[in-house]
Amino acid sequence: MVMHLQVWVIGALLLAAGLDRSFAQSLASTDERVAQRQPPLAIHVSEGKYARYYHLLLKLHSQDFELTVPTGQRRPRYTAENRYEFSGNGQFEIFVRKEAFPVPAPKCARYIIVRMPGTDPSRTDAARKLEQKRALFDVLKELKNSGTGAYDVAIELNPYVQVVRRDPLQLELTECNVFFRQADGAYIGRVGPLSK
Repeated sequence: MVMHLQVWVIGALLLAAGLDRSFAQSLASTDERVAQRQPPLAIHVSEGKYARYYHLLLKLHSQDFELTVPTGQRRPRYTAENRYEFSGNGQFEIFVRKEAFPVPAPKCARYIIVRMPGTDPSRTDAARKLEQKRALFDVLKELKNSGTGAYDVAIELNPYVQVVRRDPLQLELTECNVFFRQADGAYIGRVGPLSK
């Protein structure tokens, strides 16, 4: 809402200053290009044993995220090229631009980290689960490298989410990271109940 107000004020000032409407509108739309592309948010709620779980489908475009670690977030766990690679247990992360993420994140300056949790290799069917995670990682790498297209990913907002309002439901991130949805070590690429 603040972004929309800022853009409206900038547009009004430019129009009042004698600039033509199409130029003012092009300036405003450039700043909101990513945020406007997201459809109205559909948050799915699942009742868990101890808590409610909030998840959504996020349509990622190549310009919405980074595989290269942003300068302010570099840590020793990344490679020398500051890329987060796929680990042996299936962990990886991407850095989604705050403007491309549909849930407000007031503590975050530029990025929301989306992490894929690891899979215990001793679990039943671990090899298949790791192949599935590897396939998702490869799709996201190809999407980023190609610069075209889009891909839907399932995101679990817990545990770093709080309810701002219940009716209508409004959520807000309490930290700058969320998770790819997973259960029992497997990526779940959809929303809704786990048992389908």
